[in-house]
Amino acid sequence: GSPTGRFRSLLPKRPPTTKSRRSSASFESESYACWCAGIHDDKQSWIDGADYARGIKLGALGKDPVSVELVDVTKIDGTLEGNILAHHDVFNLINTYVQEEPALPENLAFRGMLKELGIEKGNEFSPGKEMQAILDEAKADAFTYMEDYLGSGKAYVPFWEERNWGAFRITPEVMESSATWNFESHRDYYARTLDFGYWAVAIPAVFDNSGGGSTFYLFSSTDESGSKLDGAKTYRLKVPADVPVEDFWSVLLYSTKTRTFVDSSQFGLSSKDELVVNDDGTIDLYVGPNAPKGFEANLLETNPEEGSFLCFRFYGPTKTLTGGQWKLNDPVLVE
Repeated sequence: GSPTGRFRSLLPKRPPTTKSRRSSASFESESYACWCAGIHDDKQSWIDGADYARGIKLGALGKDPVSVELVDVTKIDGTLEGNILAHHDVFNLINTYVQEEPALPENLAFRGMLKELGIEKGNEFSPGKEMQAILDEAKADAFTYMEDYLGSGKAYVPFWEERNWGAFRITPEVMESSATWNFESHRDYYARTLDFGYWAVAIPAVFDNSGGGSTFYLFSSTDESGSKLDGAKTYRLKVPADVPVEDFWSVLLYSTKTRTFVDSSQFGLSSKDELVVNDDGTIDLYVGPNAPKGFEANLLETNPEEGSFLCFRFYGPTKTLTGGQWKLNDPVLVE
């Protein structure tokens, strides 16, 4: 419910016969873990959204709702890590999922494999010393493979033949499957695992790049030679004039280790910033520890301890982008 008195029902996949008469909308879920997201235009709308969220209440059907405890991540001391493999006991997390979540038919084979590791619903997960060593090694191998998948550019579908920029492999077919990777002929476990390794949310508007109001993202983790971006080196990213957007554009620097923003003082720039613009309308952005003198405002600062990849965001992309008349250059190593 909300402060204005509106109600929503979150129901099991097979809803009970009794429904709340106060509900104005119902949502079915196969999971006990659900989330909702809001899109905000500016700082004030973020504040308004947070205030609204604090008024949300949750309760079982037929019982009075109670206030929801929210965590304000802006008050967390230190870095909020987004990499489960690197910073968490992933097999204990999997065990928690098995114990708490319903067993869906498409996951029964996977749960059967987990049983061989000692992870089974209703039983305690307590691996011995030898098994724990095997699990730790498997986690490290998976993290290394997935970081290379992202850092090498294999994670992207090329957008232009002669450029390294590409889009994540969240295709329209994946979207139609509701990001389950359940297709008519098979379930693509391999692609699902790799894609969820770096990307856990897909927005349909990303694929609607025909006009204003939508967004379109392109990614790159290599320079023009195809080499991985090195956080200890400096690259020039020349943005051509007349970026095909109706609203604005931005470019962000992400870490291949955490999949969140690179740990630096300036990891993002946009056309709304006061950037140094060349006489011909192009903009030289620099990706590295330092920028050449006079271009400090155009710096995306790297962290030498982290691998990184770039995300160029088009807000309100126009048909010039998809028509190929405008192409974004690859980063060029300058030192």
